[in-house]
Amino acid sequence: MQVLFTSELNNKMFYPADLSIFKSQTPDFAITPLNEIHNQTILKGKLYRPRWYTIIFIKSGKMNIQVDEHNFTIVDGGVICIPPNSVISLSIQKATKGCFIGFNASFFSLRFHNHVLSSFSIFSRLTSSFVYLKENQIEKWHALIDSIIYEVENRKKVMM
Repeated sequence: MQVLFTSELNNKMFYPADLSIFKSQTPDFAITPLNEIHNQTILKGKLYRPRWYTIIFIKSGKMNIQVDEHNFTIVDGGVICIPPNSVISLSIQKATKGCFIGFNASFFSLRFHNHVLSSFSIFSRLTSSFVYLKENQIEKWHALIDSIIYEVENRKKVMM
């Protein structure tokens, strides 16, 4: 992969990234379990700049993430929302369970009747939003993610 940008963060190099690195069926949406991200050498220990919105949910385990100049440790029930063009570095423990969701603004607005992302509080900040879910919220979030994965997998089968 060619390095295209120089980060202003300590003059480190970082890699541009688009959703094609996840080999999703659609160019504007990807969802994948965190263990698949852990196994991807393209993201391990490197700074990269995704061109999409990112939501990372940790069901169990631990992940360290650097977003721009801020470090986060996310554990059970943690969710982080990251705006596009943030410089990110991930360190995911092997046994961590959860999911990664990435989408472009166009994907979101087409499915939510042309609402802009800024009208949703978790996407209205210029920096990352980070929350821990309560136990009953974790199960609801996990059910939602399972439903999305099921729909995406069925769509892949239909497209084949």
